[in-house]
Amino acid sequence: MATYNEIFKDTIKPQGLVHITGESGVGKSLFAIGLVECGLDPSRICVLDGEQSLQMHHKSLGFGAYYDLVTQRIERYGLDSAPLAAFKLVVEILNEVIASGKEYDIVVFENPAYEFEGGIRDEVENNPKKYKLTHGQMQRAPALKWGPIKTLYGRVIQNLRQIAPLYVITTQLGQVWYSGKPVPGLFKPKGKQDIQQMLTFMRVWLRRSATGSPLPDGLVMKTRLVIPKKDEKTGKIVWQPILPQRLSPCSWPHILEYMKDPPDLSKLSDAEHLSEEDLHIMRGTLSPEQRDSIAAARAESELDLMRARKAASI
Repeated sequence: MATYNEIFKDTIKPQGLVHITGESGVGKSLFAIGLVECGLDPSRICVLDGEQSLQMHHKSLGFGAYYDLVTQRIERYGLDSAPLAAFKLVVEILNEVIASGKEYDIVVFENPAYEFEGGIRDEVENNPKKYKLTHGQMQRAPALKWGPIKTLYGRVIQNLRQIAPLYVITTQLGQVWYSGKPVPGLFKPKGKQDIQQMLTFMRVWLRRSATGSPLPDGLVMKTRLVIPKKDEKTGKIVWQPILPQRLSPCSWPHILEYMKDPPDLSKLSDAEHLSEEDLHIMRGTLSPEQRDSIAAARAESELDLMRARKAASI
């Protein structure tokens, strides 16, 4: 069994917030604890599980700390507790872990996007004076509350940083809607996008393997894993990403290989390049097929409306 420092002793040490998103069942939770595959001692992992997805793995691996947020919320705040309780529970648990003085290498926060984030919003809305606002101000300009909400979210992430050098947040995907209807095949990560984009050092969108592998592929939306490299033409130092834009498979052992032996980005394989579909997914734009689907749905809706009007006039 190894520690974080031992695993990354000969490489750049990844430190900070990792945001993992992807469709349900693709392997987000397993990637979050994936350094176990590199030999990390499971007792060096602290888990805050918002959907009980790592409960079975805790029983088999024995994490250093495991908090079932679903059960503990009921035990501490009751079966009918509001989303605000989800926020308070996370704050309480993080304070308890920090106060214990125990050291971890990874802290995993599973699926905070729904009730936890809703609880932060309720905290601000219920206590406007605490955040130098009034109920009247929030009613007239609802956007004013987002400043305190971001601040509170940032404080929670800072608490994660006090527990471990590497902290992972996983989120589900949400359907994108257009004109009151879901857009087929178009999704976006749930949760506060600006927080995720600003505070993360790596963001990865997991997709099911294009080759049928049980391990997912990963679209690298953001990475701060870079190394200095001298430009042969200019002689200047440039910063080269260690990871390609597409990881196949997306796993910590594979990432560690790249970190120990950075790739030549001019000689990547096809599997390491983003496809046209990947680009649409990451940008949140419509593919030609999706545009055709929307156009067909719109035409059908207009035809139904014309039929209804014609029937009403008879």
